[in-house]
Parts: sequence; C-alpha cells; structure tokens
Amino acid sequence: MKAIKYIFAILLILLIGFGLGSFFNNMSDFTQNSDSIFTINLTNKKIDTIEKSNPKLNGIYEYVYKHNTNDLIENHYLEFKDNRNFYYGTSDDFDKAREGYFPGFFIMEISDLSLTENQLDFSLTVNNSLFYKKPITPLIQIKENELWKIGISYNTRKYSGQINGDTITIITTDFDPRKFIKMNK
Repeated sequence: MKAIKYIFAILLILLIGFGLGSFFNNMSDFTQNSDSIFTINLTNKKIDTIEKSNPKLNGIYEYVYKHNTNDLIENHYLEFKDNRNFYYGTSDDFDKAREGYFPGFFIMEISDLSLTENQLDFSLTVNNSLFYKKPITPLIQIKENELWKIGISYNTRKYSGQINGDTITIITTDFDPRKFIKMNK
C-alpha cells in the first residue's frame, strides 16, 4: 500500500512540475513577443528602474518660424509615426549665419531619440546632399524639388526638449527655444 502511495505522489509531483514548467515557458514567450509600454529592469530581485514609453507622443508637431513671409515659410516639424521619428528643418540649424540667400530644407529620421515621460533628447547629423530648395513638410511633398547647392558649415546638432501636454519646447545652441505644438490633421 505504501508503494502505491509513493508512486501516486511521484506522479502527482511530476504532473504539477511539468505543468508549471510549461506555464512559465509560455509566459516567457509571451513577454518576449509583446509590445509592452512598460519596461521593468530587475537586479537582485529589486526594481531598479521603470521606464515608461510616452504613448501620447505621436502625430505631427509644428514650430512656426517667427520671420515667415508670404514668399518663404520656414516652419520646422517633429513627426512621430509608427515607431519612427522625423525632424523637418532648415539649413539654418547647420550654418553660422545666413545673409542674402534662402535656406535649404531637409527631412531627417531621428535615430538616437532618448525619451522619458517629459523629456526628449536627440542629435542630427546631416550632409549637403540632404538639403533642397523648396520646403519639405509632413503635409506637403514636392515631387520635383531641386537640391540646394549652397552648403552647410557643420554637420551635427544636438536637441533637447521638454514635453508638456501637446507642446514640445526644443532647446539647441545659438537659438531661442522653439515651441512645437501638436497639429490636428
């Protein structure tokens, strides 16, 4: 009789053990294939950091250039779409001064975006072949836009921003803060 009890107990332990093992394997697969908005890093069984992505940061944000004219609109844009981020700007960000000529216009994917709940940081590295004569915006695409041939003074610029609701205030060296406001399309 004792032998039957031992065999039954062993079978029960194996059944529960394999069942739990299968459950934890399935949970591991689930967590590796999910698009969670929370990332929790565990070290020594303590929660070190909780990084929350910013699900409200999507769409198009526009900075309206204060010296626009009827002939020339120099607005800048930030676009957050499908986990890709773009900056639309002018050659002024990469030039010492502009006098007597129109700026070049560019679009650049932001590849090094650092994002927290209310702060973002990124840098752009460009070259002369990215600039065009006519404005490039997320709303208007010009099919025959000629290359801008004047050239830039330097290639890299760092941007830092504060997120406050539907407004992103970007700060970069040598420029006043730029307020990008979310557009309603």
